[in-house]
Formats: sequence, structure tokens, C-alpha cells
Amino acid sequence: MIEVLIAILLFAVFSGIFVVVTEFTTSLAVADQPSVVGAGCMGSGEDRACIELYFDQLVDVLEASTYPAGPGSEFYDISRGLSGKNQCAMSPESLLADLLPAEKPALTWPQDYDICVYAYEGSLSVIREDLSASSPSPGLYMLQANPSSSLQASSTRKPVQRLFCRPRYLCV
Repeated sequence: MIEVLIAILLFAVFSGIFVVVTEFTTSLAVADQPSVVGAGCMGSGEDRACIELYFDQLVDVLEASTYPAGPGSEFYDISRGLSGKNQCAMSPESLLADLLPAEKPALTWPQDYDICVYAYEGSLSVIREDLSASSPSPGLYMLQANPSSSLQASSTRKPVQRLFCRPRYLCV
């Protein structure tokens, strides 16, 4: 009878240790996707995954040929730092104010990251026979999420970058 009690006690102790270690290791692991679409990413440990998903949805809109990005548009000025427009902002809503409500990603932007957009000039200006002079030329752009200055000291918080070309139909 004593041996059975000792066996049950050891089983309970080892099971408890297993559960504690498993919960601890899964809390450290970064998930591939946020658990709830639209959930806040602040402090959830899923910042990079949230930013990548946000960029996926945002790039789909920005690559579309219908999104205004030619000379004179707000996106054109911001991405090149023209006419006093900042290339970085604390939130995508303030950086890309001309996005329609239906075009905005469903996820929330992490509060401890800034978003930046940059344009690369000249490398993609490929002249095609089927394009008229009024057709837009393809452009290469970069979205970047920079951690705030308080997070830059942390080795786990690094900038997240995404390159994209617009308009998509000209980028082959």
C-alpha cells in the first residue's frame, strides 16, 4: 500500500512539472498568426507576426493599379519625402491617410512600432513596347516597421521590412 501511495505521489509531481514546463515553453514561442483577427498586438509576443500579416494586407492594396501613387499623389510624396511629408509615422492611419476604410487592414498596428515607407528610384523603369508614354512605370517600394526607441535596446525587437512593386501588373 505504501508503494502505491509513493507511485501516485511521484506521478502527480512529474505530471505537474511536465505541465508547468510545457506552459512556460509555449508562452515563449511566437505564434505564426495572431489568435484573433483584429486583436491588439501590444505586448502579446506576436508583434512580428502581426506586422507581417498587416504588411500582407497593406501591400495588396498598395500594389493595386487603382491605388493613387503617381506623381502628385500623397503616397508618391510621402514615399520620396517630398513637400515636407514624413516618411515615418506612429500609425499607418496617419502615414497613409488616403486609404479608404475598406482598404485598411483588419489588424491593429502595434503601438510600440513606427511605420515607414520608402521609394527606390530608377532601377525598375523598364520600357516596354506595349506601354504608352502615359502609362505608369513600375516602382519599387519598401515598408518598414521600426521599434520605438525604448524597445531598440531589446535584442528581440528588430525592424521588419517588406519590399513590393507597384503597380503589380508591370512587375514581372
